[in-house]
Amino acid sequence: MRIVWFLFALACFCRISQADEGETLTAERYRQSRVLARTKTIGVLQHWLDLREQAGWRIQKDVRNDQFRLIDEFYRVETTGTREDCLARLAAINPQLPTSDADRETVILLHGLGRSSLGMEHFANSLEKNGYRVVCFNYPSTLVDIDTAAQGLREVIATQVSDNPIHVVAHSLGGLVSRAALTDEPLDPRVKRLVMLGTPNHGAELADQLQNAPLIPEMVGPVGPQLLTGPDSYVTKLGVPKIEFGIIAGAMGTPFGISSRVPGDDDGTVSLKSALLDGAKDVMVIRMMHAFLIYDSTPLEATARFLKTGHFDES
Repeated sequence: MRIVWFLFALACFCRISQADEGETLTAERYRQSRVLARTKTIGVLQHWLDLREQAGWRIQKDVRNDQFRLIDEFYRVETTGTREDCLARLAAINPQLPTSDADRETVILLHGLGRSSLGMEHFANSLEKNGYRVVCFNYPSTLVDIDTAAQGLREVIATQVSDNPIHVVAHSLGGLVSRAALTDEPLDPRVKRLVMLGTPNHGAELADQLQNAPLIPEMVGPVGPQLLTGPDSYVTKLGVPKIEFGIIAGAMGTPFGISSRVPGDDDGTVSLKSALLDGAKDVMVIRMMHAFLIYDSTPLEATARFLKTGHFDES
């Protein structure tokens, strides 16, 4: 029985996706960046936290040893060393946005637990087709807590070179990172809208049940205790975002949802009750499992509409 629970937890709660596992890319730029991410950075995106993004170039920190690196838009390593070394090299290169991106609004995408930014490529392609410049934020979700990831997100937002509006779109745990980053004052005035998809805004009941299961604390890392439910939990102390935000939640439209271990309706991982959050400008509940919220055309198109209009529907 313990083996069954372990496999269930691995599949539904901590789907670790390495950089060379099969996502289908449609844009040549992403195909190139994927190959180079694997060959030039050995695919270890799970260790690196973005701290700065400038025209596709990034300064990242290895959270295991406090080493820093500067990588180009294709994930090729330009230099390693201290943060100051990377900043100096970036200043010398001074990359600029292409003319095609200069007038675009920026969307920063956040992945969920155990994933990497490469898992958001399909979403990125969809948003680019809708006219946005997209930045896929890297954070090692099983190695840092929510506040550490949120600080990295705040730094990436602050160092955007364009004065155009910035939006944030986040799946699952990424929504909690976004909330932590977008509730503290002062907020960057360029940040306008946030969409959270399948985010456990009131904690994950699966986290309550699996917190003492074999190997789960080691697999999930520091965010595990932060995902617990209850009146004194971390998530209950997170503030409501100070910008317009919308919520897309998966559910089956039945009293029991998919998982017998998640109370009420659910998407197989997050309960509908936990996904909802007071203060949302719009809410969309769709019949869909947790993982498909970032691949299916319905939530992708609805997200693009919300970023433009503040509403998910077409009317």
